[in-house]
Amino acid sequence: MLQALRLVQQDLDTVGLERIRLSFAVAGGSDEYPIVNVQWRGTWTSDSIDLDATDLAGVTADVAAQMAQGLIELEGIYMPTCPDHNNWASAGVSIGGSAVWACNKQGVTPHVLAAVGELDLIRTPRHRIAPLWRNLAELGPP
Repeated sequence: MLQALRLVQQDLDTVGLERIRLSFAVAGGSDEYPIVNVQWRGTWTSDSIDLDATDLAGVTADVAAQMAQGLIELEGIYMPTCPDHNNWASAGVSIGGSAVWACNKQGVTPHVLAAVGELDLIRTPRHRIAPLWRNLAELGPP
C-alpha cells in the first residue's frame, strides 16, 4: 500500500499538484477486515481500497483510481488528462500487468498515457504546453 501511495504521489508532484499529500486512513471495519481509504487534507475518499489484492499493480491502480475520483469530488480537479485529447485518463491494470493511466476518449482508440508513477515520462517537448490536469470548465467532451 505504501509503495502504491508513493507512485501515485509521484504523479501528483509531476503534474504540479504537490500541495496534495497522500496518506491512508483506517476508516472502520475490524482488525481482521479494516476499511482503508486514501486521504489528504484530513478527509478521505468515499470508496475503500481493496486490501485483498495481492499484486502491486492491482493495489496501485486501485489507489490511483480512488485518488483521481477523490480529486474530482473534493477538489474539482480531473487528473491526469491526456495532453493530446484533453480528456480525463483513468487508472487500471494493463494487459501486461502494470498499473497505468489510459485515455478512453470516445471515438479515439484507447491508449496508455504512462504507467502510474511515470507521468513525467510523457512530458516531451510536444506535450510541455498541455497541462496534465484540468478543472471541469477546461475539460474537453468525453
